[in-house]
Amino acid sequence: MARIEGQEGMRELVAEWRTSGEKKATFARAHGLSRGKFEYWLGRLGGNGARRESSPRLLPVRVVGRRAPKAAPIEIVLASGDVIRTSAEVPAEALGAVIRALRC
Repeated sequence: MARIEGQEGMRELVAEWRTSGEKKATFARAHGLSRGKFEYWLGRLGGNGARRESSPRLLPVRVVGRRAPKAAPIEIVLASGDVIRTSAEVPAEALGAVIRALRC
């Protein structure tokens, strides 16, 4: 088995693996490489022999405004089985008045 030299040699080996149908570990072992070294070259060459950019491309983001998190709805089950459902945005005083009125 010939020793694989440099990036071009690894590019050819990666291309050969792509068409082989073999698992990475099996292919690497058959060519005298550890799986880790083969994985390194796959990552460096983009897995298909084409070199990838060294870092991901980032896009600028501008935060326009913040929404307050929506509060969970309130559900009150009365002893009678009646249910009062309301949003958490209802003032506590108004909800208290409703509950006091129902107690009468």
